[in-house]
Amino acid sequence: MKLLLLTTCVLAISASALADSWIPPYSRVFAAEDGSAGVEVLISRNVSGNNPNAIIFRAFTYDGTERRSKWEQTLKYVPHRVYVSPQAETVVTLDVWGRVGYEHSFVMYANDGRTLKDYRLEDLLTADEITNHVLATVSSRWWSSGIDLQFSDSPNIVEITLNWGKKIRFNRATGDILHAK
Repeated sequence: MKLLLLTTCVLAISASALADSWIPPYSRVFAAEDGSAGVEVLISRNVSGNNPNAIIFRAFTYDGTERRSKWEQTLKYVPHRVYVSPQAETVVTLDVWGRVGYEHSFVMYANDGRTLKDYRLEDLLTADEITNHVLATVSSRWWSSGIDLQFSDSPNIVEITLNWGKKIRFNRATGDILHAK
């Protein structure tokens, strides 16, 4: 009986350790590494303060001290993380707020705000890679923890390096996967 009780307690503690707790999404600004461009994620809320009504996604650049909007898009989801290249030529979002590692795992936008490609996690990683390298919790699959994302002009690519060493290269003009290993 004591063994059964101990086993039940251990399983309960283990399960709660993998539970997720998400605060409500909030408006944020993400900047390019050199500070020359950024993306605003603006969340408007309904009167009761629940659930976002609209997600405004706006890319901008700085010219001296002046901020110039490049494009604006209304999204149906809140991105978890956003990366922007200098001058906002390319914007990449990773994952959905509160549901990391499922739909919209890697989305690339063109310099005019068009969605070039929208990848699910299964489009980026094999089933074995997801099983062996990705921490799964109640709401999320944390594939992009510790990611290194680089924008390159020559050649015109976005490269991500995952924490276990896998590299995926994308064409910045089309969003297509060029190479994954």
